[in-house]
Amino acid sequence: MAKSDKLLLGHHHNITKMSLNDSKPEYQPLRTIDKPLSNSPSKATYSIDQLKKGMGFRNVSSILKELKATATNFNISTTDSEPVLDLGDTANMDKQKRNTTPLSLPQKLGDVVHMDIIFGSGTSIGGYRYTLFLVDRATRYKFIYPMRDLKTDIIPSLQQFVKDIGSFPKLLRTDFDAKLIGKSIQNFFINQQTQVESAPPEEQNKNGLCE
Repeated sequence: MAKSDKLLLGHHHNITKMSLNDSKPEYQPLRTIDKPLSNSPSKATYSIDQLKKGMGFRNVSSILKELKATATNFNISTTDSEPVLDLGDTANMDKQKRNTTPLSLPQKLGDVVHMDIIFGSGTSIGGYRYTLFLVDRATRYKFIYPMRDLKTDIIPSLQQFVKDIGSFPKLLRTDFDAKLIGKSIQNFFINQQTQVESAPPEEQNKNGLCE
């Protein structure tokens, strides 16, 4: 057996190896996983809709001629017995009616503020597990305050928010969460003429901008 034949039997050689006495490089054998199945047809047939699906539902009509000219191991069928449907072809969600009478915006920053608590599945750098999230309705400015504990960090976060905007909000809207509409929050705003308003139970979407 020649030296080159022995190399081809192995599976742990470099891709290219040149011998001093040989004029041609020796190549690594083709891996089994890279070989086509023995029972696979010599040519596969794809429909137009299957090509569209493979290309992200793009229009392939402009390149169909070039595909047919260059295809050597597959055929393109122009008869689509079972077209591949995009989700948009079958979705039946009702389109929401356009609001022709939108709510008037408040006059200035801090008049109406939406508030919510955000949390994830873990703890961030610094040991923070929660975030107090506030959105001003007039300006759409967003304020984020990281918190480690919901029992002790909400009031300090609100104090920092008041300091950041320079005044107490006139209306603070939240969802129906006892941590945001409870006694400690009410006491914090009791002498500041701030109205704390919550969305109805099980209807968090009515909290507006935060949701």
